[in-house]
Amino acid sequence: MLTMENDRAIGRPSDPIWKHFTKMEQLRTTAVAKSSKEGETTYTYARPRAKCNECGCIMTAQARQLKAHYAKCNKPEDRDDQVSSMHGIPAIKHQLSAAEKLLVVRCHAYFKEEKEKEKFLPCRTTPWQTRERVSKCLGISQKTVSQVVTEWNRFKDPTFQLKMPLPPQTDKPTPCRLTEFSTSIDTFIASRNAEQMDVTAQSVCAFLESHHGYAVDVAKMRRFLRKQGYTPGPRTNGRRYLVGPNSIDLSHT
Repeated sequence: MLTMENDRAIGRPSDPIWKHFTKMEQLRTTAVAKSSKEGETTYTYARPRAKCNECGCIMTAQARQLKAHYAKCNKPEDRDDQVSSMHGIPAIKHQLSAAEKLLVVRCHAYFKEEKEKEKFLPCRTTPWQTRERVSKCLGISQKTVSQVVTEWNRFKDPTFQLKMPLPPQTDKPTPCRLTEFSTSIDTFIASRNAEQMDVTAQSVCAFLESHHGYAVDVAKMRRFLRKQGYTPGPRTNGRRYLVGPNSIDLSHT
């Protein structure tokens, strides 16, 4: 342990802090003093320097500075690639019991309280992720921790017997019934073409809704008409119409 006596040994190799540093050669410069006689040389020595054995930094060899640098250089950091005391402990991968789930809840509540206490500190180093810390502490996946905490916050049941209700199943969409009206659609398109009137997917949708009471989306109708072999014909005097596989092109009539 560093004592006050060692603290006074500034720059001395007797200080225990020196086992972490290497003392470098002391530099000197020549200077002629005004009061000295001619021909006499006086030397001015620079402050002793030290090199850190850990990071290689060079600094003034003063005990206080060396101790401060050593404390900063060897500050433990929470890194994933750093070997810690938890290295080698396998993670838990099985169905959690009620007691184990309650342990997750208690651990989560503890870290949450610590987070509230940390708000009053002057500065915070890293963002506080409570569920992530619980996952690292207990060796349980963060997804499982989130599910357990969500279940606890909802029911507050120590036995964890109340299950979260499944989302209601929506009715499956009814299959397309356009094939049932294919004959009516063909007749409608043929009659509109014979009358030299516009024929579009939107007009076919309006026909089905007014005559058969079946509403259908325009985009779905376009896909159905393409499958039936209908293609848009060239415009004649601004008229839009559809040409089927067995219909006659009326653009030149």
